[in-house]
Amino acid sequence: MKKFSFVVAVALCVFSLNSMAHDEHAGMPAPKPMPKEFDTLKKLVGHWESAPTKEGTVAIDYKLTAGGTVLEERMMPGTDHEMVSMYYADGKTLAMTHYCALGNQPKMKLKDMSDNTMKFEMAGKEGVASKNDMHMHSLLLTWNSPTEITERWTSFNKGKSADEKVFTLVKK
Repeated sequence: MKKFSFVVAVALCVFSLNSMAHDEHAGMPAPKPMPKEFDTLKKLVGHWESAPTKEGTVAIDYKLTAGGTVLEERMMPGTDHEMVSMYYADGKTLAMTHYCALGNQPKMKLKDMSDNTMKFEMAGKEGVASKNDMHMHSLLLTWNSPTEITERWTSFNKGKSADEKVFTLVKK
């Protein structure tokens, strides 16, 4: 009888642990509704690459995280110049924070959107020590097709436009 009781106790423990694993998020509130523009960004999930250039190939990986409420963009993964941008809801609009190889984290908000473009731009100086510091100031995302995008990054230095980097990428 002791052996039977032990087997039943072990089985109940395993069943309880299995149930807890499936209900690990039970009791947590449902995620807040996302701005409708986030659905457009979710189409980026996957691996993208540019055509080879004299500087090399640019690769970008997009993945959803935080229960599907944040889009992570990992540019040039595995290189010394790897950078990460996180796209998320900021109130009723979209925002992104760009963790740059320059060592700053400019925060940009969705400023404009059309059928095939999204423009993010800094307002203020959040994420940089001064507006005069070199930083990425805006990003224009253009969907050329469902499998091709162009990213146009504009940097500022001393308070004005300094440089533009353009990447056309194909989903792999």
